[in-house]
Amino acid sequence: MSVTDTSGARIAAWWVHVLTRTAEPTAGRDRRAEIASDVHEQLTDAWEQGALAAGSRSVVGRVVRGVPADLIWRIGLEARPGRLAWHLRNPSTALTSAFLVMV
Repeated sequence: MSVTDTSGARIAAWWVHVLTRTAEPTAGRDRRAEIASDVHEQLTDAWEQGALAAGSRSVVGRVVRGVPADLIWRIGLEARPGRLAWHLRNPSTALTSAFLVMV
């Protein structure tokens, strides 16, 4: 089993994909790479200690605890004036963003 085949790695990959799906390409690519690197390092350490399952659960916990910070990052990314034109062309994303801010 590879460290990328764990449920924690798959959940983290899914979340960062959802989070960055409509982000600016460079920002989204950078965020996905950052998260993938963090997850890989954490799971490699867990694997070396013989605790891959525990490491995978820990990754899931980090994903859940990191959701507020991830949403703040995304809102900050989208709140810039340069993104207004994109949001006007994609109103569903603007409505989703507004809903997330209200929640």
